[in-house]
Amino acid sequence: MNTAQTRTARFLSLLGLALPLTLSCSNTATTGSIDLAGRVPAQHRTTATACSMTRPPGPSSIPSGACKTDGDCVDGTKGQNGRCVFSRIGATCSYDECFDDSTCGGKVCLCRPGGETTATSQANHCLDQGGCRTDSDCGSGGACSPSFGTCGSYFGVIAYYCHTPADSCFDDSDCPAVDGGAPGYCMFSPEGGKWICGYSQCVG
Repeated sequence: MNTAQTRTARFLSLLGLALPLTLSCSNTATTGSIDLAGRVPAQHRTTATACSMTRPPGPSSIPSGACKTDGDCVDGTKGQNGRCVFSRIGATCSYDECFDDSTCGGKVCLCRPGGETTATSQANHCLDQGGCRTDSDCGSGGACSPSFGTCGSYFGVIAYYCHTPADSCFDDSDCPAVDGGAPGYCMFSPEGGKWICGYSQCVG
């Protein structure tokens, strides 16, 4: 990202606006500058795992929104374990969409975080992008890793893709800060067909 782009990104951040996608895929790490030979990504999916079918209850008190209690969230067409939770637009119903990959049409069923005592808007859901589900989909010795999109951690993991020798990075540690900004993250670029360093973070 050049100086003008950096200033624009910081200005938009102060306004509370999402960064435009044109600032999202800045690739400052090249294959020639990072030795990727013989490395294995820190995060990769060796086997498909099932998500927990047990979900804690939603908050005990929600003043306003589309629901007030978990009992208002019963819609089998949207999923199971309906919970009334807080969201950016107020109280809303959240459902577990899947519990394993078998119902996700060849994509990964991303599990909600474990260890929660109160349900949040994070729920098990099928990813609608990706090129692999487990390492075995990537050939002998391959690695299938989770990737953010062009908004970084704002939307979290959006897909799983295989790593190849053409990648510019394997891990976030391969994406140091540039121009005095924050460190980047290693993400898969569908346009380029490989993993690159991304530096944009959407806000909202």
